[in-house]
Amino acid sequence: MKNKSTILLFLVIQMFIFVNIAFSVPNRDKNCIKVGVYENPPKIFMNPNQQPDGIFIDIIKDIALKEGFCIEYVYGNWNDLLEMLRNGEIDILPDVAFSRERDSLYSFNKLFVLSSWLEVFTLKDQPFNSIYDLNHKRIGVLKGSIQEDYLSTSLKTDFNIGYTVLLYDNYEGTVKALENKEVDVIIANRFFYFSSNCNENVFPTGIILRPSDLFFAFTKNKHQDLIEIIDKHIANFKNDPESVYYRSIHKWLDKEYHTFFPNYLKWGLFIVFIIIVITLLFNVILRKKVRNKTTELIIMNQELLLAKIKAEESDKLKTSFLQN
Repeated sequence: MKNKSTILLFLVIQMFIFVNIAFSVPNRDKNCIKVGVYENPPKIFMNPNQQPDGIFIDIIKDIALKEGFCIEYVYGNWNDLLEMLRNGEIDILPDVAFSRERDSLYSFNKLFVLSSWLEVFTLKDQPFNSIYDLNHKRIGVLKGSIQEDYLSTSLKTDFNIGYTVLLYDNYEGTVKALENKEVDVIIANRFFYFSSNCNENVFPTGIILRPSDLFFAFTKNKHQDLIEIIDKHIANFKNDPESVYYRSIHKWLDKEYHTFFPNYLKWGLFIVFIIIVITLLFNVILRKKVRNKTTELIIMNQELLLAKIKAEESDKLKTSFLQN
């Protein structure tokens, strides 16, 4: 009887251990979150190796590593991903600016990740000095972005100006349109300046519009526990200067500053350099000639001196001969 009780107790303990392990080991499918990825470097984008990259990706990767859940990335354009987030086909969409309209469609974490604003960009030969220079212009913006919403409503009424808004699926398209003179300016978030899309032809005007904060967005009324986890880690990241948050910001935003140098100055410096080289060569040649002439004169003087000495000796010999 005692043996039976021991065996029964052993089986109960084994069953308890098995159940505990079964519930404690994360289920990959259950704990895998779907994260939307689109092209908005350096905040979020696909790198040349076709891997998600950027500030928001660095942060969510570190959180996933610490919390032990996996990430499934879903690549697409901005509008499609917004619709997928709304329908629950993805769980998180990083880099979303908060607005009242979006707050009614999606859930947001409480702590913003980055602060941003909108800025006007144009070509270097088309300077813009104020917001009023946008009047009657063609403006390229990202389709479905906060820029589109702002340009369609507030900017027109606030400054009493008119313009045409042209929409593009990504920033690469807006830059091509700008270079091809299909639009006069593009309006993008401030991080656009740090991306490869902001090439040597694109010029930041310094005209600033609509400051905003950027968050992680979630399917409405879902993932409340995940939202709290992300807010907890963001708070910890911001309080730690050595965290992935600050490392990522320095990694992506410490852009080397290149001063614009006009071509006429380059040619002017080149001509001055050539003149200096010619002058130095002329001085070297002149010094060499002077040195050679000086050497010839010294040798000639020495020869004349020797000749004089010989002549004087000859005269002395003649005088001595005649005296004898």
